[in-house]
Amino acid sequence: MSGVSFDDRVFAVTEALQGAALGLCEWSDAMKALADATGSKAGELIGLGRTSFQVITEISAEEMQGFTAANGHDPAVSSRVRVGMRAPVLQLLDESHFDREGDFRRSPAYRDVVERLDIPFAQITILQRSPEVTLGLSMLRTARAGDMPADQKMLLQSAARHVAGAVRVSMAAEGRAMDLTAVGFEQAEQAVFILDRAGRLRAMSAPAERLITVGDLRLKDGRLSVRDVTVNALGAAIDRARAVRNIADSPAGTVLAQDACGIAYPLEVLPLPSRNGFDFEAGVLVVARPPRAVEHRAAAVAASLFGLTRAEAAVAGLLAAGITATEIAAKQGVAVGTVRTHIRRIFEKSACRNQMALVAAIVSRM
Repeated sequence: MSGVSFDDRVFAVTEALQGAALGLCEWSDAMKALADATGSKAGELIGLGRTSFQVITEISAEEMQGFTAANGHDPAVSSRVRVGMRAPVLQLLDESHFDREGDFRRSPAYRDVVERLDIPFAQITILQRSPEVTLGLSMLRTARAGDMPADQKMLLQSAARHVAGAVRVSMAAEGRAMDLTAVGFEQAEQAVFILDRAGRLRAMSAPAERLITVGDLRLKDGRLSVRDVTVNALGAAIDRARAVRNIADSPAGTVLAQDACGIAYPLEVLPLPSRNGFDFEAGVLVVARPPRAVEHRAAAVAASLFGLTRAEAAVAGLLAAGITATEIAAKQGVAVGTVRTHIRRIFEKSACRNQMALVAAIVSRM
């Protein structure tokens, strides 16, 4: 940006950051604008903690894998990371604060990857520390560019505050959007859970919240799972959805859960498109389709009336709702023979000789 005034460069960077915060452009575009304005090869924005993300320009994912393999983000290997972790918020660090030559002596692999990527100079600042996330900003420079001159450092120092504010706005806007989405589903009486790209629950509709309080669905440490199962099929389906890159080619995953009366219902796990790949973005939609009220009520009445087990009560409730044994087996995810065994035991406990008598006994108490 030679020939462009300092104020114009600050304005261009600030405008790009505001656009990224409001979703009008990609965060990678904003980081590139900042890198260009400061004469740097690459710009990196990284978040570490419960909310994690990374945006880096001009360095490919494959090159970043090589950097990670060389422990480039390990404070025991890189003095940039080590010093940065202890630095005061918004203090601008440069090579005079780091021990690059010592890092290279201790780790030839780290030296090789830094030289191969041609990023021997770096300016780093910590933007924010909170229980949720530590935000860091880095400008990586080539050997030819050298350390950052004073006017570019001044620009970076000025921009750093804008970056921190823009990320906070982006996180708040994403959270607000998820809350509004949940409210929309709630008004349609849909039980919906909205997860971020790290698989943590960020918002849910009121019908979904009710499912957490009863039945097999469990929420622990911000993550959804199904109780009393040896294999976390829901967690696996969520992980698959998180990994999806092409939404059009990804069918929904379906997992069965059970309500308080043991009636099974499907959970559809759907991937959502990502704009920047931030962990705090909405990444997965879990849509629950719980049993109809009549099925649930019939199962509860049957359990109380005849002393049925949870599995037997579920079958009784579905029978009372007019569902056949074959349909019950498919709905509950069990064999037809298992359902018929439950029906036989239900008849024994209820002293009913057939399904019609059973249904009449249940319905008369509803």
